[in-house]
Formats: sequence, structure tokens, C-alpha cells
Amino acid sequence: PDTLYQVDFTFEVDTLRKGYSQYGFYMKYCETGKEDLCWFTQGEATNARNIFPCFDEPAFKAPIIADVIVPEGYSALSNMPRTSLNGARQAFQESAPMSSYLFALAITNFVEVVSPDSQDVSVWCSEADMEAGRADYSAAIGARIISFYGQMFNAEYPLPKMDLVVETQKFGAMENWGLILFDPRTLLVDPEQA
Repeated sequence: PDTLYQVDFTFEVDTLRKGYSQYGFYMKYCETGKEDLCWFTQGEATNARNIFPCFDEPAFKAPIIADVIVPEGYSALSNMPRTSLNGARQAFQESAPMSSYLFALAITNFVEVVSPDSQDVSVWCSEADMEAGRADYSAAIGARIISFYGQMFNAEYPLPKMDLVVETQKFGAMENWGLILFDPRTLLVDPEQA
């Protein structure tokens, strides 16, 4: 029971799947009508096995450490805060034990809009969306909602940060722990239209 084992192996993910491909680890255009590619994860319900080898069963929980190499001009986000940035290599803090399907990774060329109420809540979107103010409402209300639920349920949010990230054609959102992926229509608000 006190023995620690290490297993080394090679694991490949097909990010060029045909048909419906928004599961596991996949790539898609960062913005509609643009050529830049971004990479995302969707582990629910049993697709974490398409991200990394794991016991893809919600009852099994384990701490996860992400260590990612990203293309130039891109940054990575995961469930936990980044602990180091060494050129293209970005490492993240170890998570609390969690179901593998809640692991989240977003590799984008997006910019950060920090909540005015909390440095721990940010919206990540295109520079054009940021400049147009479309992320401002979500950045402001996101931190307030987390605080409200903490008071209402007498349970503070247990993670050190929350990133709200745009993903085109997401079909709503995926509520990963510490990094929620949203379709633009469910996260961005045009101040001219509101």
C-alpha cells in the first residue's frame, strides 16, 4: 500500500478527427472566420481518456498536474494557476483530487480581462472582443456570483482562481473546475446591445 510506482509511456491523441470532434482534446478555430487554431478539452462524461490515459470513471479521483508546451504567441490555461512559464513550456499547480472528466485545458491566443472585484476571476477572449468591451460584464458579474453562492451555501469557492474562456461553437458551456469554457453567446455581452 505504501509503494509508489511510475509508468512511462507514449500516448497520442488524434486532434484531426472527422465528424463530431468536440470531445477529449481537440482543436478548432479560435474565432469564427479566422484562421488561428486553438486547443480545448471536453472530458464529460467519458472522454477524459481522449485527453490522457486515466481511469475515466467519475468515482475515481486523483490530483492532476498539467505541464504543457504551447506554440509561440499562445498561452495555456488549466484548472489551477500557472506555476511556471519557461518559454513555450507552461506548468500548473497540482489540483485537489478530482474526477478526470473535470480536467480542463485551453491553449489560445486570447487576452485576459480581470474582474474589477477579484484578481482571481478572469474572462479570456479575443483582443477585438476585449477592446469592444464584450467581456466586461462577465468579468464583473462572475466574481460577484461566486461570492454570492459562497455566502448562500456557506461554502467558499475552494480553488485559487476561476477562468471563464470563450470557445466558438461550444453548444453552451462546460463547467470544469477552475476553468469554464463558454460559447461566445453565453459569455460575451455587447454593451451596445445590452
